[in-house]
Amino acid sequence: MVKLKKRREKRGSKILTSDLPVTQSPIKNKPVFSFLYLSKSHCITKCQQKEKISFVKKMHLLSQTTWNQIYSSPAHKNGCEKISRDSLNVSVPQGIKDDANILSIRFFGKAPMVGFREDDIFHVIWFDRKFDVYDH
Repeated sequence: MVKLKKRREKRGSKILTSDLPVTQSPIKNKPVFSFLYLSKSHCITKCQQKEKISFVKKMHLLSQTTWNQIYSSPAHKNGCEKISRDSLNVSVPQGIKDDANILSIRFFGKAPMVGFREDDIFHVIWFDRKFDVYDH
């Protein structure tokens, strides 16, 4: 059994800091996935078993790469593409900033998950398995 080391803390006059590394530039960081804004109409629960498995595999693959690698990869492989809000056929959920870029990342063949990036976090909003979320 592996024993974890306790985190050493440094105490200042009023600030508590740790020995954790300073966060890198977001483009060099690996993505984290969130389902906070996931739409009920295009939810993972609407996907078939093989689509769900493909999604988990894609999340695992992408979580091993950096945002820079995702941006530089082909959109129909392991990359992403920016989607114009004008091409959306669905409403953007409340709480998402107007200036948030909508991105699509393929999760099953050419079927994309569509969402937005906030720092390191990719918030999945729609699983576009029927290709009806935006004009392709």
